[in-house]
Amino acid sequence: MLEVKQIIEQTSYGATKPLIILANDNKKYILKFRNSSDYDNEKDLHIFNEYLAYKLIELYNFKISPQKLEFILIDDYTVALAEKACTNKFISYKSLTFLKKSLGTNIAIEFLENTEKANADDINVKSFRNQVKHIDNYILNNDRIKENTNVLKDLNASERYYAIDYGLAMLDNRIYEAIIDGKIDTYRMSLQNCNITYCDRYIFNEKEFSFQKLGIQNLKDKIQEIIETCPIEWEILNYKEEVIEIISSRLDSKVIFDETKCPMELY
Repeated sequence: MLEVKQIIEQTSYGATKPLIILANDNKKYILKFRNSSDYDNEKDLHIFNEYLAYKLIELYNFKISPQKLEFILIDDYTVALAEKACTNKFISYKSLTFLKKSLGTNIAIEFLENTEKANADDINVKSFRNQVKHIDNYILNNDRIKENTNVLKDLNASERYYAIDYGLAMLDNRIYEAIIDGKIDTYRMSLQNCNITYCDRYIFNEKEFSFQKLGIQNLKDKIQEIIETCPIEWEILNYKEEVIEIISSRLDSKVIFDETKCPMELY
């Protein structure tokens, strides 16, 4: 597991206030927190969504997010580094607060040099749009809008883009809320066939779409294997059976790309 060697600065994007850090392998990463919300019942949800997305991208051999994802420790030493960085105004008090509430195993995503936020109208690489749409719909992530594409453009390579920030998948964690509140059965059928990319706010909502069925066998077992690699302290494991059921029912499904909207109660 990585450890934080130096806190460089806060990122210029991301509502969860992630940090750019130097790890003990002397490489830069984006540090994302276990608890990046004002609500303690959302602990570990954002970083699990990120972890799940990267693992599925790896499983499908997509090229949209080639950055490495590693586990990283936040401990008392990290807190001391963050307090100093906050005093020197390198990071915000909000980031410091989230970090202090995130002791234990967090995630670090490889920092991409020479990139900038991409404009929605400029992202014209069909294979990229297609693969992003697959992953987003599989994990119920429509947090990819014109004002905030969550896509980076490589400044050194023409038409090279990187998809980032899957933290608000599972429809901004409302599906977890339904699981916790015992209401998930109300939406179960809809979650097996709804298309969350079929809405005006989602940037890749064109109807011309090339579905890729990869024919991966034993999808439920694959999702279970991914979840079992999560740190045992992550509270998402309390809901793993429901998560396995929901995600595995959507993977490799062409039905979820039909014009069926998600229940409004979950938006």
